[in-house]
Amino acid sequence: MPELERSLEEYASEIDAVEPVSAAEVLRRSRHPRPVHRWAGALVAAAVTVALILWIAPLNLLSGGDIESADQTPVAPITTVRPETTTAASGGTSTSTTSTTDEASTSLTAPVELVRPRATILEPPPSDLDLSLEALWMPDAAIDESRVTSIVRGGPGLLAVGAVGHEDERYGDAAVWQSADGESWGRLPNENNVFDSDRSRYVKGDQWMADIVAWQGGFVGVGSDGGGQNAVDDPMYDAAVWLSDDGINWTRVPHQESLEEGWMTAVTVGGPGLVAVGEWPYSTEGWGPDPRVWLSEDGINWTSVDKEEIEGADGRTERTPPGWGGAAMADVAVGGPGLIAVGTDDPYRPGSGGPLGGDPSVWVSADGQAWDQILLDDGSSGADAGSSVRRLAVSPNGTIAAVGVVGDLPAPTGKGTHHQMAAVWISEDGFDWQLAGVFEDEYSSYAGAALWHDDTLIVVGSIDSAPREAVVWATRDMGETWYQIARTQYDRPPAETHPVMFGPGHVLLYSGFNAMSDVTTFGSQIVAVGGDGVVWLGSWPPG
Repeated sequence: MPELERSLEEYASEIDAVEPVSAAEVLRRSRHPRPVHRWAGALVAAAVTVALILWIAPLNLLSGGDIESADQTPVAPITTVRPETTTAASGGTSTSTTSTTDEASTSLTAPVELVRPRATILEPPPSDLDLSLEALWMPDAAIDESRVTSIVRGGPGLLAVGAVGHEDERYGDAAVWQSADGESWGRLPNENNVFDSDRSRYVKGDQWMADIVAWQGGFVGVGSDGGGQNAVDDPMYDAAVWLSDDGINWTRVPHQESLEEGWMTAVTVGGPGLVAVGEWPYSTEGWGPDPRVWLSEDGINWTSVDKEEIEGADGRTERTPPGWGGAAMADVAVGGPGLIAVGTDDPYRPGSGGPLGGDPSVWVSADGQAWDQILLDDGSSGADAGSSVRRLAVSPNGTIAAVGVVGDLPAPTGKGTHHQMAAVWISEDGFDWQLAGVFEDEYSSYAGAALWHDDTLIVVGSIDSAPREAVVWATRDMGETWYQIARTQYDRPPAETHPVMFGPGHVLLYSGFNAMSDVTTFGSQIVAVGGDGVVWLGSWPPG
């Protein structure tokens, strides 16, 4: 028993090392449940180990010290076979059952109930929410295929960022567009090669400005710089940062070690000054990315938060199947306990739809240094749902909306989900979340971004029909009642040359193909931008 005594002493010392918690903190945690601490699993494992030892030791003595010598019946290995499914008609909540036959035998497993997300009933919009949209196109969208992923007020009026096709038809360059009125747009010149691979440590590379934020009278843009697709075996993407005092003249932050092997998808003003999120291109466990956070006080010098401080960065959660893992952050904002980040957990799980996501995920942090993970309810069970959160919107009173997609039907391994639906989650504090809306369509639907106007939440996205459709949903009562206030078909101009290649998978797939990937208000207008180089204009408030 010496080993047992030593183990008990070690776990006792761990418990003694835990700092005491004040009564106020206990009350706060009881109101806002948080994920289990990392050491809690170790304590549970210790208790189980002690119980097994105390149970097995007497049996071992009674059996003469050799339990394994007793006669045992061999147990056949379990073979997992993906089941064929029979699915109920679409609409509302539906379930289906599956039965699996082991190909090595004739035995049947118990039926598995598949629960689809419950679709939200959309009410006819009131007259003062009936929105009419007009589609415009960025300059040269028919020549240099454009991906516009973020928009912000400031500079000459409005600034939008993304990427355009490169002249050698193999890579994309970062791009910034500016407009004084939301109707006429111009792409900024690539002076001093600030947006292309001449500033890269790679011979050839994709540059992508994924997000932009106003900061200290100027602007910060973040994204990626790289030239390789096989990021698992050869991580060839670096994070990239650009700075501007006026939105017109831009400089690239010099290369630094903290930006290597990763890419940034979003940035916000918070923490020590700026907080950017994204991902490592591979996971420490299994195949898939790891969530990543960078901090900066001045926009020039950046530090990368240790993986150990980001829950879920080890590629494992209770929902993760063996041999898979990873997580990725798509957006970040100030809210909740300090900072909120959203994304997906286990994005490359078999059947999850590839980089589009496995489980919708939220991370919360007080200061940007340590992050706790919360896995959201996507309304489904019994199947690998390709679900993810893509954007955040925080109201003036602190209510948080997270938008993205939930997976619908199960899919064969490696084929992705058959159908996805736009989804909205709402939280008052960043800890407790409610699935507030799921928007079903004959085709897959995607929620790309959101904004608050007083008590009205506006969610913009797209329907993956042919031709593609832009769509806008709205609620005035925290998701109790939803309206579809706009839906417009459009044909993007065909790209004649210089297509944007597939840069960092999650930068592209989170927002690069969405008809509406970001939205803002500008005077009496609502202005949205999309992955196809499209700009949407509508009067706001409508009516």
